Amino acid sequence: MWNTIINAPWYQFYNVLADGNPPMIFKLLALNTVVFILFIVRRAKGVHTMPSRTAIAVQSLLLMANGLILFQDEIQASLSRIL
Repeated sequence: MWNTIINAPWYQFYNVLADGNPPMIFKLLALNTVVFILFIVRRAKGVHTMPSRTAIAVQSLLLMANGLILFQDEIQASLSRIL
């Protein structure tokens, strides 16, 4: 497993995050900042937050969606070979 992580093509990850106008990394940072500010405001107002299991499920779905976006080309190529 560690070999896979060490030998991963990290340069492609950089290319994906640096792609676009503005770059995707800035879009992700802006979205993260907005969500963080909303979290702080809700916590300061004393609003009840969602259960931890729900938060973990939402975060898992977001991670999976981000993975699908990052590897969209490879997934489409694999599906075109299968179908």
